[in-house]
Amino acid sequence: MSGIALTIVTGLSASATEIQLRHDELVRDILEKLPPRPRGMKAQLLLGTEVLSLDSSAHDAGLTDDCELQLILTKDFVACSCKKDGPEVDALVYVKIPEDVTRIRDAAFENCSSLTEVKIPSSVTGIGAWAFDKCGSLTEVKISSGVGSIGDAAFRDCSSLREVEIPDSVTVIGERAFYRCRSLTKVQVPNSVTSIGEAAFQECSSLITVHIPNSLSVISQKVFHRCSSLTKVQIPDSVTVIGSWAFDGCSSLTEVQVPNSVTRIGSYAFADCSSLTQVQIPDSVTLGDEVFQGCMSELRTLRSQE
Repeated sequence: MSGIALTIVTGLSASATEIQLRHDELVRDILEKLPPRPRGMKAQLLLGTEVLSLDSSAHDAGLTDDCELQLILTKDFVACSCKKDGPEVDALVYVKIPEDVTRIRDAAFENCSSLTEVKIPSSVTGIGAWAFDKCGSLTEVKISSGVGSIGDAAFRDCSSLREVEIPDSVTVIGERAFYRCRSLTKVQVPNSVTSIGEAAFQECSSLITVHIPNSLSVISQKVFHRCSSLTKVQIPDSVTVIGSWAFDGCSSLTEVQVPNSVTRIGSYAFADCSSLTQVQIPDSVTLGDEVFQGCMSELRTLRSQE
C-alpha cells in the first residue's frame, strides 16, 4: 500500500521531522514515529487549524503527500501553536476546539498573541483560569450554551476584544475575568449568573453599557473600577450589597438609582465619578467611607423611603 510523506512541525521549537505513513494507519501512529515527548505532556496534531482525532485513519483525516502537521505538546487538552521568533510569540489566528472537549484548562491559550477568533462548543462546561489571558489580538469569542463558569482572569488583557455574549448557562464569572479588555463596549450578563468576581470588568475603559442581572445579590468590589466610558447602570432590586470601589473612576457615569433592597454601599464605591450629578439611595442603607469622594460638588444625594 502506498505511503504518505508528512512533515511534522513542533510548535514551540519550529523544528521539523519528516515521516512516512500508510493510508490505513491511525493518526496516533504518527506519534509513535516521533521522538519521545517529555513525561506528563499530552500531544495533539493540527492540520491547519483543525485538531485531528488520534483514532482517525490517515485517509479519513484527509492526510495527503506533503501535508504539514503541527505537533502541540501541552498538559492541557489543546493549545495554540505558538512559535517563538526572537522575543515575540506568534500563534494561530483561529483554533477550532473539538466537540468532545468538556473543559478548557487553566492557561490553555495564554499569551497566544496572534489569536483573533475562538469558538467554544456546547460540549465545554467550564473555561479555566487564565485560559485566554493576554491574547491581545483576540476580537471575537463565541461561547456556546453549556458553559457554566468563566474562570479567574480567563480573558484578562484581551485588549482587542470588542463584544462578548455570555450564554444563559453561565452561573459564575470569576475574578478579573475581563480585566483590562479595553476595547470591550458592551456586555450582556444573563440572569443565570449568580456571582461576578472582584474586578471582573475593571479598567474596561470602552465599556458603555452593561446589564446587571436580577439574579445577582452582591456587586463585588472593583467590578467596574475605572470603566471610564460607562454612562448608565441599572442596579436590580436583587442586589443587597455594592462593594468597595465597585464604580470608582467611572468618570462618564451621570446618574445612579440604588434600589431599596441594598443595605450597604462599600467605601469609595462611587469615588471619582466626576460626571455624577444625582444618586438616589434608600434611607436605611449603610454607607462606607468616602463613598462619593472626588464627585462633583453639585452632586445631589436623595434618600428614598422603603
